[in-house]
Amino acid sequence: MGSDLRRAVADELRRAIGVGELPPGATLPTAEDLAATWNTSRWLITNVYNDLQDEGLVRVVKRVGTIVIDQRRENLPRSSMVSRDVSGYVFESTPWKQLGEIELRRAPVRTTMADLLDLKLGDEVVSRKQVLGLAADRSAGRTQPDPMQIVTSTLPNWIVAQLPVLAESTTAPGSVLDRIEESFGGPLTWTNLVGAERANRVEAHCLNVRAGSPVLHVHTTTRLRDGRPVEVTTRTVSGDRLRLGPTPLPRGESAVWPPPSAP
Repeated sequence: MGSDLRRAVADELRRAIGVGELPPGATLPTAEDLAATWNTSRWLITNVYNDLQDEGLVRVVKRVGTIVIDQRRENLPRSSMVSRDVSGYVFESTPWKQLGEIELRRAPVRTTMADLLDLKLGDEVVSRKQVLGLAADRSAGRTQPDPMQIVTSTLPNWIVAQLPVLAESTTAPGSVLDRIEESFGGPLTWTNLVGAERANRVEAHCLNVRAGSPVLHVHTTTRLRDGRPVEVTTRTVSGDRLRLGPTPLPRGESAVWPPPSAP
């Protein structure tokens, strides 16, 4: 009986979401209210909401409730061209703003960063983490800031020892990369590595998503002129809300149009 009712409640919510009766951004009733409507327990409704969250139909927002997710994914533009503005180098252009302060932390390096920075496990690194997103805007229906991306800059301890400003809350004017380039000489070069994982508790908390939900990690490794890796910027976004691209693909010399005449 309980499993049949749980399935019936979930199916009704799926139907309401699918036909637009519960549009993207709509807040579902509290578990207590919906339990009263269906004459069942709060526990059963909580399990239904968990099922819908696992399916990517809803997400829990602190101090707001359980809201319907827009099934359309917002594009996160990517480019193969690095540009510059007043804040420093730009790898992507978004309307997002910094939410809160930069979090500075010293800790032993983990496996992925050790590989990217040519370090040994246990070597110390300094990380600079910030959350980017949309600020609260009641006219747009946002009563709370909406976090969209975590940006973490990871630096090996040896370069921070030479440039202590990299461990300060601000490196203005310009960015961490400007300070590195000034000290070591340019040009810096970059490579990207993209991976998909499940959100850990810290990422889930920062992005207002459920732990274990899909996230994309874009690791951009910065290298000095001599090839040494000196910094990795990791951009973490929710796979339920964003997709990377579109990215222009330039033609190589062998793919020119019109094709050269055969000899």
